[in-house]
Amino acid sequence: MSIVAALTPLAPTLLVLEATGTYHQPLLAALLVAELPVSVINPAQSAAFRKQHLGRNKTDRGDARLLARFAERHHADLRLATPQEPDLARLRQLVGYRDDLVAQQTAARNRQHAAEWAGDALILGWLADDLADLRARLAQVNRAIAAVLATIPDSAVLTAQVGVGLLTAVLDLDPDAPVPEPEPWDPQPEPSSLALVGTSWSGLAGDLADRTAALARLATLKEGL
Repeated sequence: MSIVAALTPLAPTLLVLEATGTYHQPLLAALLVAELPVSVINPAQSAAFRKQHLGRNKTDRGDARLLARFAERHHADLRLATPQEPDLARLRQLVGYRDDLVAQQTAARNRQHAAEWAGDALILGWLADDLADLRARLAQVNRAIAAVLATIPDSAVLTAQVGVGLLTAVLDLDPDAPVPEPEPWDPQPEPSSLALVGTSWSGLAGDLADRTAALARLATLKEGL
């Protein structure tokens, strides 16, 4: 018997899943197809709840009990999951892939820094090539994210606000999306990368009052989305 078939006769009022990368998504999709009420929480939320209640039983059964207690305590504050729209689902996949690339870029830069002390020209050349390939692929992914956002009318309203870049817009449009990892600091970043994270030099130098007004405007817009 499948887990959905076992749960349906029980008519649960709320099911809580912990986000585990992409591994929870097939179960989430099956629960949504069965029209069962389900909410997805961040692992940090369950970890904080476990610590608060001094839970040490880190087993599958113990985790299930912990999530049930979390649902009982916080059900009024949890947002029910809904079937993903195709564009938002694609955005989530792109952001996840981008995070992998950023992690690879950080690791390559750390290896490059270590190799500089050894002074092996051959290895340094290879690492420089690796970093160039990663930067090129990151630029492709950033453009793909921008292209998907361009098809969503609400994103244009968000990104028109001061200091709101495309990755910020992703989080506003899809609160369940993973928080995008920042790219390693680059003394000569591409303009597209700056726009993507909403950190343009003009934005950084902007007047504080203007930025405060923009944030207030963004909050109003989010209420209407």
